Amino acid sequence: MDKELNQNEQRIIDYLDGVLSEAESKQFENDLDNDASLKSEFEKYQKLILGIKEYEREKIRNIISNSSDHKSEQPTTNKQNLKTFKMNDSTVQKRRNPWYSIAAAFFLVAAGAFWFLNQNTEPDYNKLFADNYKKEVESVDSHLKQLGTKLLASRGVTEKDTGTVLYNGERILALEAEQLEKQRVNNLMDGITKFKSADWKNATISLNTYCESYATAGEDYSKALFYLAKSKMNESRYTDAIDDYNKFLNQSTKDQEMQDIAEWDRAISYLQVDQNKVIEYLDEIAQNKRHKFQDDAKGLMDYLKA
Repeated sequence: MDKELNQNEQRIIDYLDGVLSEAESKQFENDLDNDASLKSEFEKYQKLILGIKEYEREKIRNIISNSSDHKSEQPTTNKQNLKTFKMNDSTVQKRRNPWYSIAAAFFLVAAGAFWFLNQNTEPDYNKLFADNYKKEVESVDSHLKQLGTKLLASRGVTEKDTGTVLYNGERILALEAEQLEKQRVNNLMDGITKFKSADWKNATISLNTYCESYATAGEDYSKALFYLAKSKMNESRYTDAIDDYNKFLNQSTKDQEMQDIAEWDRAISYLQVDQNKVIEYLDEIAQNKRHKFQDDAKGLMDYLKA
């Protein structure tokens, strides 16, 4: 049985290497149709080669390159031009097609080969995150402009006006309320301006203070939560960012573009926190035809599932 298996291995390698004659190749292909054992072995080789070529092409190239560099340091003879792989009790020489020989050789190392493949096909989550995350917010200038308009707006209140209004649940003079409102908007603008300047640490401090002070400020509170989460993401505080994004997404009043960004950022944050949850959140985005990141979610999800 072992001898038959070794013969199958040798024929498969020779076929993949392209060293068989035309007649031998046709005979091999005919045997594939009639020999279940040979066909099963051949399909295993094909799957392994496909995996290496599609998902680990660059790493295999590096392995080959390093091997070539190492060999170039040795004295070159005709014998040294043929690299030998020892598998079980048989020896297979590297011939015309080194890519397939290497793939076949890895497979024949049995458990060791599968360990190698699994190690190299493990996603690089840090790189995936870096490739899919954007620190900046394109609409930040628009948000600051909106706040600036609020800041310049006046209710026409003067010092002589003794009317009162409800502000943050308290009844106070209208003039005082207007002053407090301008201060509130200023505080929010300060935090977002620091974010725009890539001062993530101080943006986090300012926006966190704002959120603690103005939790009932409606749409502006949602903006503050969004930029607070984004600032924490940029500080690599992924778990805290996820918590703030969840608070933002639970708000009844929020900008659609910011919602899409928040859902995407939350999903890819799990690449750094809990990879088992990434697919769950990506799938939610992929199901939403109107979502800005639908195609990105589908692509990343397909890659992680492969």
